[in-house]
Amino acid sequence: HKILSICKNCDKSKESFDTSYITLIDNDIREFFNYEEEIEDVNCDFCKTKSNINRIRVLNGIPPIVVLYFNKYFMKKNINYPHSFKSTEIEYKLIGTVDHFGVLGGGHYISRVQRKNGKFLIDDYNVSKLDDDIKPISETYMAFYERVR
Repeated sequence: HKILSICKNCDKSKESFDTSYITLIDNDIREFFNYEEEIEDVNCDFCKTKSNINRIRVLNGIPPIVVLYFNKYFMKKNINYPHSFKSTEIEYKLIGTVDHFGVLGGGHYISRVQRKNGKFLIDDYNVSKLDDDIKPISETYMAFYERVR
């Protein structure tokens, strides 16, 4: 991701790059691609005052595997994520999720995965076949995508 930070006081900008591709999604999967937010009370490197800044994040390349982390630490909410998405001419398909059942201090994790030979539910030592597609649920914390072309 390319990150552009613009001071609202002096209108000067700073560009940086994040090569980790780790993005915490708060509400919508579109936050992974391009995202803009305003951050309050930041010390500006240029005008040396506390100011609000606009931070703009722009996607500038995607690796073969994409992992989206959904921000559900304090409230479980259903964040819809697609079965596939396209960025420029590159297409990705959903290949798995990590789901958490329980509360912040404890609970149980399971995985739902899709491979060439089917869809599976992995729960500790048990692996069972799934009949349905992997669908968004409020317990999903992570979604895994693989480049298909």
